[in-house]
Amino acid sequence: MKNKVFLSVLLGSLLLVLIGVMLPAPDVDRGQFLPWQIEHTADGATRVFGITLGKTTLAEAERQLDGAATISLFAAPEDRYRVEAYFDKVVLGGFSAKMVMVMQLTQDEAQAMYSRGARISTLGSGTNKVTLASEDVRRVYA
Repeated sequence: MKNKVFLSVLLGSLLLVLIGVMLPAPDVDRGQFLPWQIEHTADGATRVFGITLGKTTLAEAERQLDGAATISLFAAPEDRYRVEAYFDKVVLGGFSAKMVMVMQLTQDEAQAMYSRGARISTLGSGTNKVTLASEDVRRVYA
């Protein structure tokens, strides 16, 4: 009796494994953007996640990533300015991640934005985090 139960469980397990192996794999959506899919365009630019670095605007990136960014300016103690767009949740190709995009601005442009900042807070590292004025937010989106 024990042998019959053992053999039926073994046979059932083997049958399930065989069915699992025989099932076709789902087609991968070619429209998905994965981290290792990096392209070099004909003009020498780099494209990742459907975003061309140095060319795609923040508004286009938000549409591509299907999410809104939080924009902040960071001023390091050595007077280096950097404007970042932070995406709290981005889902690409089944992966969920947080993403930071650094905006391409000159130091003079960023310094002017710093001086017009709506609110400044100091981080533990001594770096200032600045909430941009509304006209500067519009400039970052352009």
